[in-house]
Amino acid sequence: MTIGVYTGRRLPRVQSYPRCGLIISVIEQLGYVGLLLVLFAASLGVPIPEELPIITAGVLSNQAVLRWWLALPVCFVGVVSGDIVLYWVGHHWGNGSSTGGPYAGS
Repeated sequence: MTIGVYTGRRLPRVQSYPRCGLIISVIEQLGYVGLLLVLFAASLGVPIPEELPIITAGVLSNQAVLRWWLALPVCFVGVVSGDIVLYWVGHHWGNGSSTGGPYAGS
């Protein structure tokens, strides 16, 4: 159970898909930092859809666990920072960054 930021009362645990539970628990435990890390990892290519943590942030904001006016810029920074890192890697190393690995195609 999670305690709401605004109300101080315990919130009911919503049953979800098992794979989503890890992402939701990271965001619940670490708050805004967890939201930023999950979105940053999703932007870097970890097989997590970026929509899932954003929707989770919206639901947790509705349940008063997160504040929406803080969660919104954290979501934006998390997604854009991962994209900037990937852009920098492609700009710095060019095509060699995608074709030089042992698992990359020829």
